[in-house]
Amino acid sequence: MASKLEKAAISQKNTQYVGNALLFQSEVLTRKELFDLSALKLANAIEQFKIINDLPRQADALIAQSWIDHNQADYNAIKHSLLTSAKLAFEAHDKQRELDALTYLSVLAHKNKQEDDKYLYLREAESKMKAYQFPSYHLAIIPFHYAIFTKNLEDKEPHLKQVIKLATLTPEFWAARTSRRQLMKYYISQNRLKDAQVLMTGITLDSADNSYLKTLLADAQNDTDAFISHAERTFEQAQLSGNLRLSLDIALLICGSDNTQVNYDFYSQYINEKGSDYWRRINEEKLTSLSL
Repeated sequence: MASKLEKAAISQKNTQYVGNALLFQSEVLTRKELFDLSALKLANAIEQFKIINDLPRQADALIAQSWIDHNQADYNAIKHSLLTSAKLAFEAHDKQRELDALTYLSVLAHKNKQEDDKYLYLREAESKMKAYQFPSYHLAIIPFHYAIFTKNLEDKEPHLKQVIKLATLTPEFWAARTSRRQLMKYYISQNRLKDAQVLMTGITLDSADNSYLKTLLADAQNDTDAFISHAERTFEQAQLSGNLRLSLDIALLICGSDNTQVNYDFYSQYINEKGSDYWRRINEEKLTSLSL
């Protein structure tokens, strides 16, 4: 589809859309780990954005470049890409993109064992959020990243709880949703089911993510009827929203149950047809145990 967009944009001489198409192609190629071709598409995308002086999209492209730099284990290149991205966003008065670049840099510094930089750029992002007077839920990103930096699940807990607290009025903010999922799995692993139940307090949106949490909790509580109901609902919602990873996660969870009401063949076939190499690597142990 991105290739079709490029051809259509070229035929209409629309530089903006040519650049967008090339950037989309690069992002897909990066996910497929075709880094050399991705880098070529990305360089061409940046040239298109420079022609029309589109600073925000140049900033986006440089964030994409940082992941290619990361694959090459070139931290200096990562730092250059993301600081340039932040600079372009600042010049464009795009505060959100500027902060995205700084928080990405903090995470990639962590992944590349640059201990000083990971805290330096996270503190800089926090300082700018406060200076820009961002809503409190934006500040939830800061403890979310501190949770990333910790090694043990028990050390992550206070940071993740702080994320949820800061996003009390916006519980569907991505950092809050991710934190709830991590805490739910942690509490269940520790048999802290009351704490797990509290996580769902005030959560009213009927979404795939929330249905998934209800499924995990019902499974931990050995509530078979609720488990099946929530699991089927999660799968349906994940499919309708195009969330392939979640639909695979819930299909795997269903296959791991020993309930006779479950259509094992349907979900196992779905996994075999839709499971990507990346998803399979993450879930290799569970897939092997189920002979999937």
